[in-house]
Amino acid sequence: MEIGIGTVNASTLCYDGKGIGAIKLYQIIFEMRLYDIDIMRISETRWRGIGSFYVQYDTRTVYKVLYFGSHRDPSAGVAIILSPKAQLLYESHFAHFPTYPGRLLSVSLTNTDIFMMNAPQTAGERQIFLVHLRDVFQAREGDLFLMGDFNEDGTAKAKSPKFLYILNHCANIQL
Repeated sequence: MEIGIGTVNASTLCYDGKGIGAIKLYQIIFEMRLYDIDIMRISETRWRGIGSFYVQYDTRTVYKVLYFGSHRDPSAGVAIILSPKAQLLYESHFAHFPTYPGRLLSVSLTNTDIFMMNAPQTAGERQIFLVHLRDVFQAREGDLFLMGDFNEDGTAKAKSPKFLYILNHCANIQL
């Protein structure tokens, strides 16, 4: 079975009294349908806590949303949306790192664990986060798939010393 995978930075999906968060969520699901995406990672949801809920898109299509957010960091929060096809493969999910709430959520599908991450923005916190991430990966068996944001500044990533540092750091800690 082929599964389409995508990622998006939502900036916010918070309820603002005007329904903007709900409109964005439906827009993301619309784009999932348009581009045949079955698993969508969302960063910076700004949702708090951990949980799941269902979104009924039309009379016959229901999407499952899993999320992990922070009460301390308003820019954090990761979520995943599973299409009906992806829900057939779904086994469980787990929120990681109480030290970094809203930064890492894993979803277990048949034979594969998918990790959605949003690394901290400061270099020191990011380095500690990546070491913890390595430890989580080493404890896993089977296929792993990492989706996320290393929080690089976005300018000339291939030439950026900060981006190269992150890649080298990941290699050094065997991530």
